[in-house]
Amino acid sequence: MRTLVTVVALLGLVGFAVAQSIEEQYQHEADLFRARHLIEWARTIEAYYEKTGHYPLQRRADGEQILLVRIATREQQAFLDPGSPRYAPQIDYTSPRFTLVSVRDFVSEIEGVLGREIDERYDPQRVPNSPAPIYMSYFTDKNGYLIWAACQTCPRKSNSFSTLLSRGTPTINIGSSWFIQNVPKTQSIATLQANKEFVDFIGKGPERPGWFEHLERTQVHESKN
Repeated sequence: MRTLVTVVALLGLVGFAVAQSIEEQYQHEADLFRARHLIEWARTIEAYYEKTGHYPLQRRADGEQILLVRIATREQQAFLDPGSPRYAPQIDYTSPRFTLVSVRDFVSEIEGVLGREIDERYDPQRVPNSPAPIYMSYFTDKNGYLIWAACQTCPRKSNSFSTLLSRGTPTINIGSSWFIQNVPKTQSIATLQANKEFVDFIGKGPERPGWFEHLERTQVHESKN
């Protein structure tokens, strides 16, 4: 009997390890898309700057005000709404210091300046599985802009391209010059893409991109739904 119990326990551990491995594989693929989406948003933000000399929403920030856009689908926003039964406080990194602006307003301002529709990009994680945020965050104030995305499988030990949120989740940050100088490990698009550790992390890219690409297509104009 003891042998049988031992075998069952070992099988349980194997099953757990396999499930964990599958989850880790999924999250790594998701991280590759999070990084891709982060860079796409940063390019769009920089294109806006090239036309105007300021960043999206920046002129709405008065004095020391910091504006924040949580780039989330309507499904994801339910986990960020304290009035929703689905509210998940562990992923809510909002501070009273920040003035929230909707994704709709963010996208509308960008498209109004660029004179075209943009491809909206979102975190592929639809439901929280940890304290990791399931959205990207765009900040702007008098100093410029910063945008970050979670990276669940980024190395948690020191590396040169990701930093940690207060609850231990790694993020990849891209920002303008003031934020690069003042927020640790914030990168420009060019320095991030040239970072050897980041390049190694990305590797050859996702092995099974189909589901993620399908999700991209269905969410491309999410803010207008």
